[in-house]
Amino acid sequence: MVRILQSTRSWLPLTFVLGYLWYSVIDQLRGEWTVNPQYSYGWVVPFLCVGLLLRRLQTCPDLKRRDTETRSQTSEVVWFALLAFLWLPTRLVEEANPEWRLISWALAIDVVALTLLSIRFTLGSAWARWLAFPICFVLVAVPWPTPIEGPLIQSLTRMNSAIVVELLGWAGIPAVQHGNLIEVATGTIGVSEACSGIRSFQTSLMISLFFGEFYRMGLWRRLLLIPAGFIMAMAFNVCRMTFLTLIAAEKGVDAIDKYHDTTGITITLVCTAGLWGLAMLFNRGRKSGIENQSLGAGSQKPGTPSPANFRAMSSALFRGSIAVLAWIVLVELGVESWYRWHEARLPKSVLWSMDWPRGNPTFEEVPLAPRTKQLLRYDEGSSAAWREADGTAWQMIYFHWLPGRIAVQLAKSHTPEICLPASGHTVETLPDITYLSVRGLNLPFRKYILNDGGGPVYVFYCLWEDRARDQSFQTTSLTYGNRLEPILEGRRNVGQRSLEIVIRGIGGLKAAEAALAQQLEKVITTDHAHTAGTELQNGRSG
Repeated sequence: MVRILQSTRSWLPLTFVLGYLWYSVIDQLRGEWTVNPQYSYGWVVPFLCVGLLLRRLQTCPDLKRRDTETRSQTSEVVWFALLAFLWLPTRLVEEANPEWRLISWALAIDVVALTLLSIRFTLGSAWARWLAFPICFVLVAVPWPTPIEGPLIQSLTRMNSAIVVELLGWAGIPAVQHGNLIEVATGTIGVSEACSGIRSFQTSLMISLFFGEFYRMGLWRRLLLIPAGFIMAMAFNVCRMTFLTLIAAEKGVDAIDKYHDTTGITITLVCTAGLWGLAMLFNRGRKSGIENQSLGAGSQKPGTPSPANFRAMSSALFRGSIAVLAWIVLVELGVESWYRWHEARLPKSVLWSMDWPRGNPTFEEVPLAPRTKQLLRYDEGSSAAWREADGTAWQMIYFHWLPGRIAVQLAKSHTPEICLPASGHTVETLPDITYLSVRGLNLPFRKYILNDGGGPVYVFYCLWEDRARDQSFQTTSLTYGNRLEPILEGRRNVGQRSLEIVIRGIGGLKAAEAALAQQLEKVITTDHAHTAGTELQNGRSG
């Protein structure tokens, strides 16, 4: 009984440390899993990791015990200390750039490595190798870096679109490919209506790796299962795109929404069933290997040290775990103190939002595409269009990012000069920023002239940072420099708002600016009773 209590006392601090680290990784990844449909499968990955881990433990051979290993532990201690130290810079960067995918990879790899080193230190290298795959399996749910994912999405989209257009041609249905788009008689189908296939590919990769481990296949069978899953996923996705395009050609592009999600779930289930059957076929007739060997009746349980070395290992494990736990607590307190100390010096800002002119008979609220939510990850968004009595047409798009939810760079990198050319428009960016005083706010607007063939269209874009010292914004691209700058300045995301206004049918830029100033007085509402400082506290606590 005393030995059991000593064992519990030794493992409890390490269990708490690893539990907190794994919680931090899942908490970091859950935003992508929730917002991005490509990675929605990530929610099941932690449960699959636990299942694979339990399966490994149930089928473990008589592994070499820790106390029989005579090599020095110095290298393990050094590596563990280095990985624990890296938690500090990683957390500092994460606070200012929570959506940065490289940080997600850094966190996940750090925690996986610390977990494997803990197993290696306490139970031995054989145990670490035996449990490595289930622990590393969580990496399949980490979002791919954008420089890799972006070109792959574009390539798969064009390839699938070309195949679908060819199939439609064989079926006698006219269709034309325009890059990533497919044009049929009833309209044009974009990526949002027919997915590129990257989601199917990533899901099939996860399923292939899972079944390869579940059936304890050899290396070559596992490697063969991955391309088989990819081919299967791409084939089903082409079938899905072809079906959706046929629906659009017959019933109109809007009819796709009725079948889009259903077909997506269907091909995922069918692909999973197909890979399962293929894995069972690969596994048929394979003789049981070392994974099915059981311990002899008189053998000591693997990983359990001899009584002579038990106290020494327990004492070292307890001291090391307490040291790591103290370091983790110190890191979290230090990171929070660093940002809060700088945030306390920021000025308070008046909150504002939109009060749409719903009394206007031409007012229409324009739904935002799901893809917009996926890309921008805003907390509040709305879009509206209407006409004034003088015949001018207005459209406004408002986004609000709460504190602590997303980094400021996303708001700064999705601006008209970036988004409008991507949609095929010719845009002239005017160099000067115009400041408009509205209800005590000094709103900065960047101006654009859009040429769409029907006369000039004037676009005004405002990016407002809550509690900023200076509201003069500059649009930025996501470079390493502007990723690291807010860390050095101790500036987390304290909340942003953006407002984009499109004006058509007005006589000149000066007239557009004057009309904009009058319109903003009608549609913007402010809340002087609550400041962005209060909202910041609410956002952090959430």
